[in-house]
Amino acid sequence: MVTLINTYSNPDIRKNWIISIELDSVPVILLRYIPDRLVADHESAKKYLNSQLAIEWPTPEEMLFKVIEDVQNELVPKWLEVQYNHQGIVVKIEDKQPGS
Repeated sequence: MVTLINTYSNPDIRKNWIISIELDSVPVILLRYIPDRLVADHESAKKYLNSQLAIEWPTPEEMLFKVIEDVQNELVPKWLEVQYNHQGIVVKIEDKQPGS
């Protein structure tokens, strides 16, 4: 399996803390998550998000669902939100572990 996002161990698994990674790009992409056991290397996550922006997606939703799927597979966060913001259009997609 190819690693899309480099990770490291969560330094404090006891707490539900939110990590936000924002691409200051056009469109703006915001990734927010509560880590479980793994945390994304921030530069690696930005590189991954930029790679998704380089693809011509039919809709923002299709891109966000792909990002959600990939981040879930790489990190298995407790909670995850991805947001797309471009020319007044904002699309947010959220996912979470069962029971979270």
